[in-house]
Amino acid sequence: MSEHKPYATRKSCMNHLNKLLLAFVFVTCLAFLVACGAKNDEGIVLAKPGHDDAALEKIYGEKDWLREAVSVVPIEPDEYLAAAQDASRLWGYVNTKGEWVIAPQYWKAFPFVDGFATVKAGATSFEITGWQIIDINNIIVAAFHDGIEVIEPIFPEVYTVPGSRSSGSTIFEGTIIIAKDLNGDHSITSDDRYGLVDTSGKIILEPIYREIKACREGLIPVDFSNTSADSQGNWGYVNQSGEVVIQAQFGYALPFSDGIARVGSNDSFVNYGCIDTTGKWLFSTATLAVLLSGDFQNGVAPARIGRAFGIVDQSGATLYTVADSENSQVYIEYSPFGADSFHEGLFPIFAVSLPNTSDDFFPQGFIDMQGNFAIPAQTEWKTIQGFHGGLCCVFSGSYIAKDNLFGYIDRTGKIQIPMDYCKATMFNGGYAAVASGDIFAPQYYIIDDQGAIVATMKGTLDMRTFTK
Repeated sequence: MSEHKPYATRKSCMNHLNKLLLAFVFVTCLAFLVACGAKNDEGIVLAKPGHDDAALEKIYGEKDWLREAVSVVPIEPDEYLAAAQDASRLWGYVNTKGEWVIAPQYWKAFPFVDGFATVKAGATSFEITGWQIIDINNIIVAAFHDGIEVIEPIFPEVYTVPGSRSSGSTIFEGTIIIAKDLNGDHSITSDDRYGLVDTSGKIILEPIYREIKACREGLIPVDFSNTSADSQGNWGYVNQSGEVVIQAQFGYALPFSDGIARVGSNDSFVNYGCIDTTGKWLFSTATLAVLLSGDFQNGVAPARIGRAFGIVDQSGATLYTVADSENSQVYIEYSPFGADSFHEGLFPIFAVSLPNTSDDFFPQGFIDMQGNFAIPAQTEWKTIQGFHGGLCCVFSGSYIAKDNLFGYIDRTGKIQIPMDYCKATMFNGGYAAVASGDIFAPQYYIIDDQGAIVATMKGTLDMRTFTK
C-alpha cells in the first residue's frame, strides 16, 4: 500500500498546481491577445526592425527545393540594383555585374528608390506573410498587416517593359500608396480603399480613400468621393504630411510636373485643363481648344490644338504646330500609348499625314520642343516610352503582336542596339536588362549602353529596371 501524504502537504501541492495552471492560462490568453492584435483589422503597419532571419530560415530550411543556393556579394556605395526573379520564381536583387546582393526570397519585389524598396515576403503562395519595406542591406524597415497591399500606380516613371502602362515603381518622393482589402477577396477592387505611408512605414493617410495617385513635386492627387455612385469624382491634393493643400473640386486629377497638373472639372459637361500648385485654373477647354497629351517639361507640353497637334506654354498659348498634323481623316491619339511628356527634349508621335501601315498604325517619329520632327517618321520600329540616358527602347512588329523584338535607338533614330531581344527594360545608370530566346523561357543578359553583354544571368526568369 502506498504511503498517504499529510493533508496539509497535499493541499500545498494542489495550490501550487493551481497557480501553475492559472499562469499557463494567463500566458496563453496573453499570447492569443497579442496574436489577435497583430491581425487587428484596424492595423496597417507592423514595425519589424532588423533582419527577419527566422522567417528566412523557415522559408529555406523547410523549402530547400524552392531554389538553388546563390552567392551574395556586399553592395557597393551608390550602386544600381535591379530586381530579378530566379528559377524558383522568387525575387531578389542583382548589381550591374549580375551578382546577387540580396538573395532570391520574395514573391514580389519592386525597384529601389532612394535606398528603399517594397517587397512581398512568404514561403509559398499559401503562406504569404505580407508586404514589407526594406533598405539596400535587406533590413526590414516596416511590415504591413494582412489585407494591406502595396500599389504600383499607373504612372509612367520607371518602365519595366516598353509598352507597360504601369510605373515599375511603388515609391514616389518618399511615399507609398497602399490599399486595404475591405471585402476580404484578396484583391483590390473599386470597393476597397487607398491610403499613403512613407518609407519608414509611418501612416500619412489612413486607407479610407477611393483612389490615390503618385506623389510628384510634393503633392498627391486624392479622390475624396464617398461612394461609387459619385461618378463625377471629388479630387483634390494633399502634401506629404497628409494636409489638404488643394480642396476637393475636380472630376479627376493627375500628378504635378513643372508646377502644373492636368485636371478635369467636376461639371456634368467636363472641361479639361491645367492648374497651378494653389489650385488656380491656368486654362481649360472651356476657353481654349487645347487638350494636353503629356506633362509640362521646361515650361512646354505636347497638346492637341483643335484638330492639330503642337506645343503649348503654361498659359495654353500655342507656340508651335506640327506640320500637317491637322489631317481630318484621323480619329486616334496623335501620340503613342503611354507617352507622358518630353523625355530628354523628344516626344514620340504618329505622322498622321503619311500613309497608314499594314498593322493600322501610322509611321512614328519624335518631335523636339519646337514641334519639328527631330527623328523623321518611319516604319522600321515603334516605341511607347521616351528617351532615357540617350537611348530609347523600340520594337518591331505591331503593338498587339506577341512576337515583338526589342532594341534601342539613339537620338537620331539610328538603331544603336539591334532589335534582337524578346524582352527589354529601359536604360538607367548606363545599363539595361534584356532577354533572348523564348519569351516564356528567356535567357537574360545585362548590357551596357553600347550593347555589350556585361553579364549572363543563369536561370533568371524576369528582371526589372536598374535603380538605386
